[in-house]
Amino acid sequence: MKKTLAAVAALAFLASVGSAQSKLDQAVAKALEQVQKGKPEEAVKTLTKAAAEAGAEGQIALAGLHERLGNLDEAQAAYSQAKTAASGPGRPEILAAVANFTLRKGNGKDALAVANEAVAASATANALAAQARALVRTEDGPGALVAADKAVAAGASNAMAHVARGEALTALGRNAEAEQALKRAVELDPKSALAYSRLARAQVAQSGRVADAVASARRATELDDKLGEGFAILGVAILAENPKSWSDAIAQAQQGAFLDPGNPLVQTAVGKIFEANGQLEQAAGAYRKALATDPGFAPARLALIQAELNRGNRDVAFAEAKKVAAEMPTSPEIQMLIGEMAIRKGDYAEALAYLERAMKGLPGNADGWALLGRAFHYNRRYDEAADAYKKGLELDPKQEQAALGLGWAYQYTKNYDQAIAAYNQAIQIDPKEAAADANIGIAWCYFFKRDMAQARTFADKAAAAGRSVTQLKENIDKVEKQLAAGLRFSEEEIEKARAEQQAWDERNKKLERANNAVRSRNPTTRARAARDAASVAGPDAVPLLVALMQSDPNFDVRIAATNALGSLGPAARTALPNIDAMLRQPPYDPGINANQEQLDAQMKDGDYKRALRDARAKIAR
Repeated sequence: MKKTLAAVAALAFLASVGSAQSKLDQAVAKALEQVQKGKPEEAVKTLTKAAAEAGAEGQIALAGLHERLGNLDEAQAAYSQAKTAASGPGRPEILAAVANFTLRKGNGKDALAVANEAVAASATANALAAQARALVRTEDGPGALVAADKAVAAGASNAMAHVARGEALTALGRNAEAEQALKRAVELDPKSALAYSRLARAQVAQSGRVADAVASARRATELDDKLGEGFAILGVAILAENPKSWSDAIAQAQQGAFLDPGNPLVQTAVGKIFEANGQLEQAAGAYRKALATDPGFAPARLALIQAELNRGNRDVAFAEAKKVAAEMPTSPEIQMLIGEMAIRKGDYAEALAYLERAMKGLPGNADGWALLGRAFHYNRRYDEAADAYKKGLELDPKQEQAALGLGWAYQYTKNYDQAIAAYNQAIQIDPKEAAADANIGIAWCYFFKRDMAQARTFADKAAAAGRSVTQLKENIDKVEKQLAAGLRFSEEEIEKARAEQQAWDERNKKLERANNAVRSRNPTTRARAARDAASVAGPDAVPLLVALMQSDPNFDVRIAATNALGSLGPAARTALPNIDAMLRQPPYDPGINANQEQLDAQMKDGDYKRALRDARAKIAR
């Protein structure tokens, strides 16, 4: 049996076959020779005849030939016959092969059921590897790694065992370790297109490894020009290397979809590339094709939820994400997505529960640790926030949000020197994005260290970047005046300033929630966000309110934003030119044959103009 499977592997990867051959082995060798000579039809005839007399082993060999030739429907039929006929000592190997093909053209639950049968028959390296790969597909990353480690222990020189281990580590976000496992797989089987394809996936997920990912993916397509997955990951890698190469990327991925239309992984890659180009409908279509094959394929379900978010349907996306989480409780990606969405909604307690579960399954995901740190922070669990942020920076030293978060956490635990170091790290990572927040954090740290000169220096830097430092400057002025008068600034006064700073942090949290709500597709949510922004941020909300007042497509939202500006009174004086410009706009004209919607818009336009005049009067007084 082992000799026959070796011959099947040779057929799949164009390797040589040993000299001591059975009748089936001889047929496999002859078919391989015919394929190499460009006579695939003759190869199929040769092996079909031999397979009819060789039972399950023959059908596995025939299935391997069809798979290599890209005849996936014929391969599926042969694998099905092999599964039915499988018996005796070779049964676990046959079932493992069936499970692996089911992952290519089928769903994860079916693949796992077959792989479990294989392991129950005998826990061989191939059976355990197939089980691990099926567990990855069904979103049990930790379980997959356990099975993969067993596969490697059962066959250290088995390439598929290392492929399975690489896939499990990738699922856990441990991409650097996954790369090493998959490099071992290609060392053991240099003709394995699957191993190169999975190696490319591990590499593209790491910063600085994209060029290697392109090379690995190209090698996969060279080794097997019928493996759609190789072309799909090549498209993803090309786009990651150069976003301007979108046309080449989508062409490669669509070639993969042509070769493997029933492979959910391939269709999801196509969807991601369409999404990167803003073609959300085409992306959603690809994700739905993935789910037509495997309704439980989490990456496609996640992508559809993300597409709803991109369209602004936040409530719809959140409800769908919770539904998916209930159906797939072992999926850490789903837990992480819901946690991130809860943070955006400002529900930090709910976010924490989801993110804690997510990071048990995604210990190698730097973004996830940064989100968890943020959730801990807003739940006032500052030591745990610091630990989470540190894990994020260990995994990705260029994660400026993790560095900023670590600064906040250290600041709240009064470790000011460590906080300053973390803030400076954030500035080094991304001066443009992180400097404003980091500088105001550094300024507060120096204030609490009673170094007012440095506090003022960094407050000025934060102000130059557009941050409001009024409260901080007032505290600095107060301390400097007391010190100049020979008075001591007491610990009680420092604590009062600390309470004010934390209140400021709470205010920013509410403002962030309002900013997120402004992007909702629900006009009621946007109108509420306008009122909340004015209440929380006062004059700092004027730019946001002006944008809503002028350009929101819904009149009710425009009116709410206008009223919110009016509620600020003279503090919103910078909005007066914008209000005047809107008042100069001609009245809305619905036309002669107006429908009811247009007539309603005409009435709303009148309400809007009245709101503008009222707001102007309140602001200009």
